[in-house]
Amino acid sequence: MFTRKASAFALHVSFVLAICLHTPEATLVSCPPPSSPPNTFVVYVQATFANGTNNFTAIPVAGIDGKEFSLVQFGTIYVNDDYITTTASPTSAILGRARGTLTATALAGGRFQVSITLVFTSGVYNGSSLVLLGSANPIPQVSQVAIIGGTNNFTYATGIAEFQPLSGVGPNQVIKTTVTYKI
Repeated sequence: MFTRKASAFALHVSFVLAICLHTPEATLVSCPPPSSPPNTFVVYVQATFANGTNNFTAIPVAGIDGKEFSLVQFGTIYVNDDYITTTASPTSAILGRARGTLTATALAGGRFQVSITLVFTSGVYNGSSLVLLGSANPIPQVSQVAIIGGTNNFTYATGIAEFQPLSGVGPNQVIKTTVTYKI
């Protein structure tokens, strides 16, 4: 048996659903787009961490005074503008840039916050971008972060991006990035 409160709530939900399904303006604002099957592609991020040269694509910009700036030192913030390529070779075709920040967020080290936008400037996704956000492991461990949106080909995209470091010695690092998304 429904109570008066439950009946009023059910009536309210029915009214909102009716508006969403029958009003074009409400449909554009309130109803999610139809889902699509997952799509997957692989790109390679070519990161060159600052090492005393001017040829870097990732550099620490803030950290704790008196402590070494590194991805395992709590409080260190890196800004990156890495190349995205078609293969693991640093001389392969450039598809765009991986731009954003990496912040060491674990007091004991070993985790960092990723906030990166994959900006495509050539290839099939030219003019599109994907926004990635999450907590990741340091190299050489595999990590997954969330896809929280995108532009053009990736409008309404959600999914995951998996980072698999292929090399982790020295300042030059290649990270295989498997992107699985749906619209």
